[in-house]
Amino acid sequence: MTATRLLLRHATLVLVLVLTGCATKPLAPDTEDSEAKLFRPVPDKGVIYIFRENDYYITKFPVIVDGRQLGSMHSGTYFRLEVEPGEHDIWADGSDIASLNKKIRLPLVVEQGELYFIQQTASSARSPHLERIAANAGMREVRECKLMKIKALESSLYK
Repeated sequence: MTATRLLLRHATLVLVLVLTGCATKPLAPDTEDSEAKLFRPVPDKGVIYIFRENDYYITKFPVIVDGRQLGSMHSGTYFRLEVEPGEHDIWADGSDIASLNKKIRLPLVVEQGELYFIQQTASSARSPHLERIAANAGMREVRECKLMKIKALESSLYK
């Protein structure tokens, strides 16, 4: 095999690996996704669903709840989080996108046994937006999404 062919094969392999790595989403197992879509309340906690419907924006915005980064929200995905009753801060962080320094905060007062649905959207200006929506609309949207794994606990400056 000539050096040129060998180099071309290696370059192709590297390109495939890079493109495959960029396309992966840290999704939870299908069993966890199905369980989360039963929308069962937790008696002594509140349950927050943060979702992003399928859209054509490739931009991913980190989602932070009470200073804990859950991960980056992809199009067509959601997070499910059980929290203690009380006030919680939900953030979408667009500061890494084109030096926008755009961090969006949505305060949410959570009651035990209740479900909450927060929709994250991306604008044409590539900035994030968070909005609380009604439960029936939220359930309908979440059913069309895939559950994301929550990142390991990390410290953050969002508190």
